[in-house]
Amino acid sequence: MSDEATIIQAAKDHFEGLGDRPSTVWANQAAKSDTPRVEFDHGPVAQSTATLAGDSRADLLFQISVVTEAGTSSGPSDKIVQSVIDHFSIGTRISDATVHLRPTIGAPFQDGSEWRVPVTIRMKAMLSA
Repeated sequence: MSDEATIIQAAKDHFEGLGDRPSTVWANQAAKSDTPRVEFDHGPVAQSTATLAGDSRADLLFQISVVTEAGTSSGPSDKIVQSVIDHFSIGTRISDATVHLRPTIGAPFQDGSEWRVPVTIRMKAMLSA
């Protein structure tokens, strides 16, 4: 079993292995202005106690925002989104966590001169006390 920080780092390492990945902005870094890019954030971890020793079942969320230039076709962002989905397919093991649902695509939206497509990755793990 791992702890939360180990799984988060392993997910980042796994993401870095994504082929043809554009520049990446990691959580708690200033966003870069170049497009295309991806922004990688880890979300809340929901935990419930699973053992008398205090180990817990955890649901981990990772949010990847695919950012391309607004006013262009959706083709460039669609290609990146699909590669993210393929890279985090159901059953993918990352450290002691497993992707248990197909990544979901949120509603795309325009943010100034950028077009953003959110992708949520859901993983399950057992975390040590």
